[in-house]
Formats: sequence, C-alpha cells, structure tokens
Amino acid sequence: MNDSPQFPFALELNAVDAWLTTINPSDTIQLSAELHQIVKNLNQASIHTDLLFGIISRLTPITVNLASELEQIFFSEIHPQDAEPHKLGRLGLHLIRELVTSYHKIATDKKTSDEQFLLSSHRALHLIGQHMRLSAKISERPSSISWKISAQLYLIANKKGVSTSLANEKIQAFNSNTSIINLLKRNLLFSISNPYRLMATEIDALFPILTEHCQLSDLGETMPEVASNFCFVLEYRSSTTPGPVLQGRHYSSAVFIETTRLIKYFQSSKFEAPFASFEKIRLRLSGYQNIMGSDIPSEPKVCLIISGFDQIIPALNEQIRKNKIQQFSNDFSEDDALLHARLEPLKHEPIFMASNKSNFNQFDAQKNNLTKILKTQHPDYIVAVSPPTNYAIDNLVIILNENNSPELGIIRRVLNIAQSNTMRVLIELIPGIAQCTEVIETKFAGPAIFISQTTKVMEVLLPPNLYVTGSKIHIGENLLMLKKLTEITPFFMRYQVKIIL
Repeated sequence: MNDSPQFPFALELNAVDAWLTTINPSDTIQLSAELHQIVKNLNQASIHTDLLFGIISRLTPITVNLASELEQIFFSEIHPQDAEPHKLGRLGLHLIRELVTSYHKIATDKKTSDEQFLLSSHRALHLIGQHMRLSAKISERPSSISWKISAQLYLIANKKGVSTSLANEKIQAFNSNTSIINLLKRNLLFSISNPYRLMATEIDALFPILTEHCQLSDLGETMPEVASNFCFVLEYRSSTTPGPVLQGRHYSSAVFIETTRLIKYFQSSKFEAPFASFEKIRLRLSGYQNIMGSDIPSEPKVCLIISGFDQIIPALNEQIRKNKIQQFSNDFSEDDALLHARLEPLKHEPIFMASNKSNFNQFDAQKNNLTKILKTQHPDYIVAVSPPTNYAIDNLVIILNENNSPELGIIRRVLNIAQSNTMRVLIELIPGIAQCTEVIETKFAGPAIFISQTTKVMEVLLPPNLYVTGSKIHIGENLLMLKKLTEITPFFMRYQVKIIL
C-alpha cells in the first residue's frame, strides 16, 4: 500500500510498529498534538476495519499514556485554571475523544468480527469514562455525543448477548475484569453524582469506588414497575444527561439504572466514605429521598416561585429595584417633614407596589402560583408544595417571599402526590446575594446572574454555551475569570469566578 500524505507511516501494521520505535515520548506536548491529528485523520479515512483496528490498537497505549502525562502537567501548574495551561488539559481530552471515535467506528461497522466488537466497545466505554473523569477534573464540558455512543454500544452488545462478557484485553491501560454493562453503569453513576462540584483529589477517589461497586446497581431497558426514588434514566436519543425517573412519564429510547442496592451499601457500616463531602454523592444517587421526607414541623411560608433562566432575570431585576425604592422611601420616612411623601415612578418605569401583599400580584399568575414552602432538616434544602406545574429537574428557580428577599435555588427532585393533586418540589438553595448582569462579549453576549457569597467566594450563572474554563469575560463592569465549572445542566452553567478588574 502506498504512503498517504496524511500519515507519517505507510498504512501497514509493520510500518506503524517501525514508526513507534522512532518517536520521542519525552516531548509530550508536541507528540500529543501529532498523535491527535493522526488518529483524527485515521477516523476520517476509508480503511478496512481489520486494518483500522490493528493500527488504533497499536497507537492506543502511547496515546492514553500521553493523555495521562498531560493531566499531570496540567495539575503541576501553579494556576492550572488559567487559559494557557488549560489548553493542555483540553488536548488530553481531545486525544481520548478521538480514540473513542475510532473504537465506536470499528464496533459499529458491519464487517467487524464479534471479538473486535467486544474489545472495541469495551475500550470505547472505558475511554468515555476517562473522558468524563478528566472533564470534571479540569472543569470542561463533556462530549455531547458520549451518551448516544454508550447506549448504542450497549444495545448492540445486548443483541449479541455479550453485554456481561469480559473482554480478553491485551492492552494494559484497560481493565479486562470489567464488562460493557458495568462500564456503562459506572459512567452513568459518575455523571449522576455531579462530580464537577468536587475537588480533583475527590474526583480521583470517587471514580474507582464507582468502578468497583457499580455492579450493585441494576441496568435495563425497561422501567421498573414501581419507579423508586433510586431510579434514573438515560434518554439516549436526546443530548441530555441521565436524571431521575419522573412519575407518570412515558419513556422511549431509554436505559434505566436503579441504585437501591448501591445506596444501601454506601449507608452500611461496611463502607467508609473516602472524603467528607461524599454525603452529597449519596444524596444524588438516592434521588434525595432522605431530604424529601424530612420536613420540620412549622408554619409553612407562602411564596412565589418562578422557574427558568429567562423568567428569573426580569423577576430578580424588578425585585431588586423595588427593594431599592422601598429602602429609599424608608430613609425619607424618618424625616417628620416627609412623613407623608411618596416616591412616584416616572412614566416610562413600571409601577412597583408598596405593600408586600400586592407584590404577589405583579407577576403573571399563570407562571407564578402561590406555593407553600416547608423547611427540611437539611438547611440547604426546602420543599415547595404546589399545584401541578411544569417544573423541570435541575432548572433554576427564584423564590419571592413576604420579606422581599429573593432566594435562588435549583430544582433537585419533583414528586407528584396523586391523593392531594399536588407536587412536592425539592429545591437546593444557592447561598449568597444575587444580582442580574450582562455578558458584554459579542460571542456570549446575554444575561448572567452574579452571586456574591463572601469576598472570596463568588459565582456566576450563565445560559448553557461553549464557555472555556480559565478564560476571562466581561460581565457587567467587571472582568472575571471563570475559575471552575461546578455544574452544567440543560438550563444553565454554574462557575466559580475571580474578579480580575
């Protein structure tokens, strides 16, 4: 076969072996960039499946090793989240992603043998897990097609009857004692855990624990007859991440994972939590069951709840302006001469109601139902009891109460109570003082919510987009650096930030 100008070797296995003996493995960055391009070109080329499998299998060990070295270099930097070092972390992700593409291409080719399918699927799912782990560590958005690939390989493996088979793996970087189904379980559990909140060392501790104990979860294509609080679903024809099963909803093109046995083990005396914040992992994997039923007996508050980024922005803006006007009016009321004075709005400004009671009427009644708010035994969570409403898990909400002090939160669980025709909505509160602002850059121009918790802890909530951790963006009057991505949902992205100017 003739040499191709795209590759530094002839497309023959002996030529690839010879080329590997000539490379300098110590030049990590340059070699990583070269291998990334080589594998990418191989994925785009028309090569027989057997040959592609042989070439990629030979390139995999050095490629995986380079991704690991790039990870180590990234975390050896003094400020790894700055833009320049962050490119190294992303290069590692690109290496892994191209290998996933290669093995997925081989596994789904009609000419692929059963042995090649099992090995390729096993490697692809293993690498998807590593891609997810590294994405969380360096605060990078994970690949959007990983779940579609994962589900497709799992379904084919089920059809072939090999989803529980162990791969006869020859490459040391891959664990031959795992199966396709357990790798998918591990990846699902890792995603459900929201690892972005964790520190890098905690992520490294969590990943092997889920790998070791994932067999305690149950995976299938049929939803359990009684959908428990421990059941989650991956709708693989959409680009959404796995989330809790919703009662009464019909799912198609879905894979279900139940974590009942796993949670029982994590709560038993046999298990020792590897880090202090592991309780948050247990909460998410259990669907927050313990908190949902932990109401504190007390008088419920009646509040307004608005959900959705676009709806929250004007509501928060209006509430902040109203509070300023009310504060300004209160300052005047201290002067006896101005005791009966009133602050009148300009003609072009909205009229802000003076009383707390009338404040409940200033928003659209269809979007904002009066809702009872119950405290729970966990101070970071509240339960809203409302008429049936179209609440979405992991969506943002704003809670407006009688004290005119708006609170932001995130919907974590929704339960329909048929007997009372109500919903119980678990909301995790976001601490800090929130204010609306704008992203100034043309590329990402749009609304943002800035949250100040302390002088050192600040966050920003942004609509989901292709932001890059470590980059600097103008938000309002400030130049901010996106330090760490702590959560990504279909509705928003949450970053810890640092003010530069």
